[in-house]
Amino acid sequence: MENIWNEPCLFSPSLICLDLCNLETQVRALEDVGIPILHIDILDGHFSPSMPLGLETVRQLRPKTRLLFDCHVMVTEQDYFIDELLDIGADQIVFQAETQPHIDRTLNRIHARGVRAGVALKPATPLNTLDYVLEKCDTVLLGLAKK
Repeated sequence: MENIWNEPCLFSPSLICLDLCNLETQVRALEDVGIPILHIDILDGHFSPSMPLGLETVRQLRPKTRLLFDCHVMVTEQDYFIDELLDIGADQIVFQAETQPHIDRTLNRIHARGVRAGVALKPATPLNTLDYVLEKCDTVLLGLAKK
């Protein structure tokens, strides 16, 4: 499954949109139709006002699926969440540039554990924020502005 990241287009359903009361069944249904990746938004209720999904849910789900975990960390204090996701077995971790004073160091720390790393930008964040780290990014996630 490692070569999946080289595909020109990836369909990655978001865990937060699944029926969380039937999560294991929902994930099995995704596997059955050939979905290779699950997008997991990690929220703290501060950086993003949405209701957070607990890390324990992600930890319990990891051994129950072969889906790759593409984790988007939308939190104010990232280090704790990134460390937890590395321990859980995330396959890719994307973090917000706006709350990370050391983008380069964080990319290196994630890569050192053999995990793909990327940076997410809010719509108002200039793209040149990535000028000095773009070559270290496995992916870049651009937020969409709401109308």
